[in-house]
Amino acid sequence: MRVIQGIIIRNFFLFLFIFNEVFGSADPSISFVHVGQGNCIIIDCANGEKLLVDCGQSKLPHIGDERSKTTNVKLAAAIKKQYLIGGEKPAILITHPDKDHLNLLSGIFEDNSSFGQIPLILGGPLEDYFKTGTNWKLIQHFSGIGSPIVSLSHTLSDYDMRELIGIMHSTITPIHSDLKKYKDETERLVAESHAASAAIRVSRKQGLNSIKKRWENAVDDEFKKFRRNLQGHILGSKLGVAVPLLGGFCNKFDIEILSANAGQGSFLTKQRSQAHAVINKDDNTNSVVLKVTHKKGRQSAILTGDARGVTTDQIILYNDGPGVPLRTDVMLACHHGADSHESNNKEWIEVTNPKSTILSCGHRADYLHPMCNVVEAYVSKAAIHGTEVTSHKITCGESSVFTGVFKELCQIRKKV
Repeated sequence: MRVIQGIIIRNFFLFLFIFNEVFGSADPSISFVHVGQGNCIIIDCANGEKLLVDCGQSKLPHIGDERSKTTNVKLAAAIKKQYLIGGEKPAILITHPDKDHLNLLSGIFEDNSSFGQIPLILGGPLEDYFKTGTNWKLIQHFSGIGSPIVSLSHTLSDYDMRELIGIMHSTITPIHSDLKKYKDETERLVAESHAASAAIRVSRKQGLNSIKKRWENAVDDEFKKFRRNLQGHILGSKLGVAVPLLGGFCNKFDIEILSANAGQGSFLTKQRSQAHAVINKDDNTNSVVLKVTHKKGRQSAILTGDARGVTTDQIILYNDGPGVPLRTDVMLACHHGADSHESNNKEWIEVTNPKSTILSCGHRADYLHPMCNVVEAYVSKAAIHGTEVTSHKITCGESSVFTGVFKELCQIRKKV
């Protein structure tokens, strides 16, 4: 066991209220919700307006002896009970179409009678919201309740978006039906033939992947046909771009887009004196990154989704000027504390200079999140600020090769 020393970054794996301690419980707050391996952030303007930035998980939280009893349904119900008691005016912004950022939303808003139409803002590649069952269920649900849906990667009117969803419904429904039949048949075959179940699983997995590939290709083909209405990328990596549907949202916070669609175009990095063409449809690279600043106290938080080094390089390039616009009090670590693809790199941590950091990741999840070197980097920054917080223990990954297991338990503690 190795001990990482430094001032611990506050409240890992717990609910965190940033502004309440300064302004009182009835004042604006940002909550980082304990969802396990995933992200779920709720910006509460204390006037009924709330913005959910992502809400999903790929591994349920470890909550004492209740772990085995925790389900997506129960977790969604608990979030709704604590944060959305009814009568609010919520809006949703999804940073990118990964299930651990969105698969709780349909359950939270399954009964929308208390909320009416809920604006849904989609970050990342629009076509990927149609390529998996989880994402397609989300689009169908919010379209079905009449929510206005906006893509931050393409300019589409509400009419065109609904036309696109209708086209996708006709295309995807028969493939989705085939997928369900195939899965049901596989479960039956495995149940009836235990001795041959391993061979059956291999064969059926190949067939399943074939159907999924057919689904993806069908979506790509429909997007090519619909290209006449796809008017290009509407947001770039520039500070202060207004979020569609949120222009009049919340007079308590400034909500700024630091990055959207960073995988498009070209840019000149600070570290390298040559231009780099970035044509990358990767979900993580194209994550929406927000800076949320309280108008009264000027405390701020940066919400990063699964941003990679390319994403944060562009943010620094466009926004690291006079007035230190990227400095922040609270940082949501990129990609759950990963270090792959230069996420959470040294320059990003230096420029943003966070006093506190949130690592939103599951206990011993498969991806080795958070990486120990990332934790150390953020802890050293907190120590410089002299952040006073309580002790924590964190299991972090320490391996240059993905193994699916954690190598060490790192205990983080206050320096004495």
